[in-house]
Amino acid sequence: MGSLCPILAFAFLNGMAAYFVSPAWRTWARTNILNGSAGRRSGISQQAYASFDEVSANYRQTSLTAYQQVEDNLVALRILSQEAIQQRQGTVAA
Repeated sequence: MGSLCPILAFAFLNGMAAYFVSPAWRTWARTNILNGSAGRRSGISQQAYASFDEVSANYRQTSLTAYQQVEDNLVALRILSQEAIQQRQGTVAA
């Protein structure tokens, strides 16, 4: 497994950072990209996008449900306040 891990060396040359990648890592990366590892990564990316879309749709549905409940309760509050006014007017008239 040690040869599969990236080996990076950092050096500061003339105040600028330089990165050196080991030749073994470059060979491993080229081999995996040529052998279809990029396709696997593409599949993983598509899976992540699909998961994000699912979570977004669930959030959207939850938000719409919450707004609908608020709207329903505002209507119920308006109706109850009208009934209270009518009841008060009836009590005053009696």
